[in-house]
Amino acid sequence: MNITTSQDRALNGLPTQRVNQVLADPYGDKTVKHFLNPAAFALPALGTFDNAGANSVRGPSTWQFDAAVSRSFQLRETQRMEFRAEAFNVTNSFRMADPAFSVKSPPRRIRESCNSR
Repeated sequence: MNITTSQDRALNGLPTQRVNQVLADPYGDKTVKHFLNPAAFALPALGTFDNAGANSVRGPSTWQFDAAVSRSFQLRETQRMEFRAEAFNVTNSFRMADPAFSVKSPPRRIRESCNSR
C-alpha cells in the first residue's frame, strides 16, 4: 500500500502524492489500533518528491480457509449431475483491511475488515 497525502507537495498539480519514509521500520506493533508508526512518515518539503517507493509498505496479512465437496453422478450416456457443497472462510478468520492513515491527522488504525470473499 502507499502512504499518501492529499496535498500537492511537489507543486506539479497532482492532488495525491506519497510521503517521505523517515524510519527504516514503518510499522507499529501491528495491532488494529497501532499498525503503522506515525513517526515513520513525514510530508516532503514543498517542491520535492517523496523518497518512499510505490507500494513500499505492506498491509496486514490475511488468511482464509475455503472448502468444497462435490460428487458427480452419470445419469445417461451424455448427462451428468453434480451435487456440490461449498463453505467460505470456514475458520471465520478476521481479515483486516488496510489502515486508515494520514500523516497529519488521526486515526492511524485499522477501522474495518475486508469482505469475506
